[in-house]
Amino acid sequence: FPGGTSNTVSSFNKGIMTRLSKEVKKKGYVYFDWNVDSNDAGGARSTNQIYRNVVRNLYYQTNVVLMHDAENKKYTVKALRKIIKYGKKKGYDFDRITSYTPVITHRPNN
Repeated sequence: FPGGTSNTVSSFNKGIMTRLSKEVKKKGYVYFDWNVDSNDAGGARSTNQIYRNVVRNLYYQTNVVLMHDAENKKYTVKALRKIIKYGKKKGYDFDRITSYTPVITHRPNN
């Protein structure tokens, strides 16, 4: 979901995220939120800020990192190289989400 299941921008429609997340599951879909935010869509304004935001929060067994892929996210691309280098050095694996990946979701805020 844009903004994640816990987004607050949907507050104009009380209970919408609770209803949507339940309906998606009812229809047999699996969705993922994240448990590590790079903040590249928020306040991070440099490669180093994005890098620090991620590596400081890599403490889960399964880390799903929120990063945005857009033309104007040049800092994100540069940070990703550093994050991967750091992660490999620390023994992390990088992989795609599959049916075996533990599901990471937020509690709906609305």
